Amino acid sequence: MGVVDTLFKIRPPRVADTVRLAEALRTDPTAGLAQLARWLESPAHRDAPAETRLAALEAMRAEWRGAAEPMLAALRNRPIPLDTDELASLHRAGLALRALRDAHLSIHDGLRGPAADAPPTPRALLALARALDAQSRLLVAACRLRVALPREDWDTVCRLAFPLWTASALDETYPDPSSASRGETARAAFATPLLLRLLEPLGLPAAQLDLAAALARRAARRTGVRIDVDGLPHVCAEGPALMLSAQHGVRLDTRAGLERLSRVRARLARGDGPASLGLRTPLSAAAVDELLVLLATVWGPYHVPTPLERAPLPTALMHVGLPRRTRAGEGRPAPTAESGAAPPTAGAPAPSPYVYRRASAVVLSGRELRAGPTDAELAGMRDDAVRTTMDAIASPVEWRGQDARRAVFARTDPAPRLRLGQLVAVLPVRAFDLPTRRAMSHPTGLAMPLRLGRVATLAQTGVVDGREPFAHDVGVAFWPGATVPVRVRLEGASAFEDAWWTPAGPDDATSTLTMRRDRFESPCDVVVRETSRDVELRLRRLLERGPDFDRVEVGPIG
Repeated sequence: MGVVDTLFKIRPPRVADTVRLAEALRTDPTAGLAQLARWLESPAHRDAPAETRLAALEAMRAEWRGAAEPMLAALRNRPIPLDTDELASLHRAGLALRALRDAHLSIHDGLRGPAADAPPTPRALLALARALDAQSRLLVAACRLRVALPREDWDTVCRLAFPLWTASALDETYPDPSSASRGETARAAFATPLLLRLLEPLGLPAAQLDLAAALARRAARRTGVRIDVDGLPHVCAEGPALMLSAQHGVRLDTRAGLERLSRVRARLARGDGPASLGLRTPLSAAAVDELLVLLATVWGPYHVPTPLERAPLPTALMHVGLPRRTRAGEGRPAPTAESGAAPPTAGAPAPSPYVYRRASAVVLSGRELRAGPTDAELAGMRDDAVRTTMDAIASPVEWRGQDARRAVFARTDPAPRLRLGQLVAVLPVRAFDLPTRRAMSHPTGLAMPLRLGRVATLAQTGVVDGREPFAHDVGVAFWPGATVPVRVRLEGASAFEDAWWTPAGPDDATSTLTMRRDRFESPCDVVVRETSRDVELRLRRLLERGPDFDRVEVGPIG
């Protein structure tokens, strides 16, 4: 008779409580999880004997898993930041998992032998493994939902796994009454969130993230671990290494998982499809192979995640999508704090954020304006237009850092909600250049050019239990070149529409127009209206189509 079977013979003193909770979890998961969290912290549960409490939790394991896991799965692939109802669901599930973790840890403390150096009893190891399982589910859910948990939660998973590791109990298989499959080991519970964290799931689209999570679960069963408590960074010849907190680091032996990835890649190269390899995914064989290459890199020997580099400026202005006009007319400069212009009267249309200083001639076929501005004057006009436009439509963000593929900004605005791949314009500025602080007696100006890119990573920040408000981090992969807001009229169209223009610079021979999605159908001529001139250009080819934009290469006519 196993440990769990023996526990089922222990009759809890308040059977009515557990029966009522189990029924609530089955019929109303939202209310049931809240009741479970309250019950775990109540004197009725905490004052019961440790074995009785463990038996009660094992008896309800199927019910709480059946309530929490679908609730968390329903939150996957949602825009960020999560809305109020989604946050409430995340908080309820997170509170329940934390309460279960703490309850099992308390049971473990009550079941330990009287001697501090005595080996832990099987029931104490079971309670500790269940606490590790609850913490692992919390961390895996956070990775799948792109929620960045504090370092304390990663430190906790190490603290829970360390006694099991030192007792050589990571590979003990405890039967799971909530699942018909074989019981998972503490090794798998510990390694799965670490493998997902190494993958940086914040930038993986839904299908890739689903497959990566499945592959991480498989690889975790055979991943070797070494937990370091010296607070020093390490590297590992058998796999990656992570510094999870100020005290705990982990070195992983992923050779078995890497060998399996190599076998899968070899079969894909021979023409086998993902389904024939047991991979449930809508991805093509080429996309699966691309993901496997990424996994082999981040799970490979000597890999150590590198922190973000310091940002060149602390703040920026960010706008999501194309520039917006605020009035139907064109050609009137927007009043600004510097200009001292009077505000619009009641009922008058709002001013345009664009600044137009139109010359008398129109540029034809990409030739320069007759009697137009000099290069220096044109650059100054573009800077004015960029700043005036971004002041009118953008919001301040904190620039947290950058690495080789993205710049990361902390954003607090709840709208618009973001998905991977969306269009983002960012104007880095000094803090005293922000619109809200223009009254200060500091010089203003553009510290860096306006950059255009797409959302490469998303992370909802804050804690899952609702004690702190949620913000979110946006990683932006910038395209080369400095961008200006313009108006574009396509060939055969009667009206201008908003767009971003990135003229060719000294280091980039490609000039691009970024317009609304599906606007590009085939090469055609367009008129680009910027600060002081109109330019006729030709749309050549589509470079990228995102969820809300078309990025098109343009060049002179002829």
